[in-house]
Amino acid sequence: MKPMDFALMAAVLLAAAGLFLFNTSQLQETTSDSRVVIYKDGAEIGSYLLGEDRTVTVGSVEDGGYNIVQIQNGVVNVIEADCHDSVCVNTAAITKVGQSIVCLPHRIIVTIEGTADAGGGDEIDAISQ
Repeated sequence: MKPMDFALMAAVLLAAAGLFLFNTSQLQETTSDSRVVIYKDGAEIGSYLLGEDRTVTVGSVEDGGYNIVQIQNGVVNVIEADCHDSVCVNTAAITKVGQSIVCLPHRIIVTIEGTADAGGGDEIDAISQ
């Protein structure tokens, strides 16, 4: 390997780390009004308080497939699905506003929505023209 190869690898790693930090800084802490919202085919089919423990079954075998979403202690998981790849089941749990779990085969999105913690905010910081 040449010295420029090492410089290129360092630049790529630095850029990746910067993007990771930028993306995680965009996530907001949850508040008491944070909700778990479930969408199927782009339409909202359910909205639940993040602080209330429950298990929700989305779809059915007759409808072409199902997912079981668990909300417990402010943590959201897809604990079971009958899709062929189970990516949604293997996705890490979500806990913050802006995070999502997606099941492409069943066209389901599970996301946490809400407002920012006190001191933060959803106000517009700037407008570009």
